[in-house]
Amino acid sequence: MSTDRLHCVFCGPVHGHHPTRRAAPSAAYFDPRLRIWLCSTSPHNHHSRVHEMLREEGLDLLPEGEDPLAYRMRVLGAHAGIFADHDTPFAVADGAASRALQELLLEAADALSTFYRPVRT
Repeated sequence: MSTDRLHCVFCGPVHGHHPTRRAAPSAAYFDPRLRIWLCSTSPHNHHSRVHEMLREEGLDLLPEGEDPLAYRMRVLGAHAGIFADHDTPFAVADGAASRALQELLLEAADALSTFYRPVRT
């Protein structure tokens, strides 16, 4: 899909942003297909502004000792909150990003299911 027809969820021209981040600056993205569209030019540069908000919350990169799956879910939740704070719907970039989101949610559900056992009556 060409980015010339897409727009930042907040304002205009786009740059792909990975809402589940990566462990370190040189590391691969945890979910490379999971992207949202944000602008990266003046006057808004929402891509940079979102990174600033994540840094303020200690979420721009994987905190030392944190479980990567928990981090991915936490930082995805932070993105949803940022969008909600701006009264903007949280939307992923395209069909591949939707599939990557599905895979992440199912991975989290599988991980959670190991902690909960059915109550036997």
